[in-house]
Amino acid sequence: MERVFKMSESAQTACKEIIDHYGLPKQLDIVVEECSELTKAICKAKRRFEPDKVCITTDMLEEIVDVQIMLMQLIQVMSPLEYDYLHGQIDYKLKRQTERIRQDEGGHIW
Repeated sequence: MERVFKMSESAQTACKEIIDHYGLPKQLDIVVEECSELTKAICKAKRRFEPDKVCITTDMLEEIVDVQIMLMQLIQVMSPLEYDYLHGQIDYKLKRQTERIRQDEGGHIW
């Protein structure tokens, strides 16, 4: 199963409308808040479960949705150059990390 998030046209339209209405500075503040809430949900899950039994909780899912919506809004106001840079950085960082994994003999390198 492919697990690539694809934004529907109606979601793109809604995100553009929202960020146009509130403005980038206000929405950047909301991005920080939503990321903080996701961090908090992750920390709670890690405290709640044994290390080998940590899972994605409903709280985490709800916060992931909020963060994803905010990131989608930011994407809507990016210039084509910024958007291309974003994709280039995604490819670069994923390639770099997978190369680190191949070089690693079982530990985690982040």
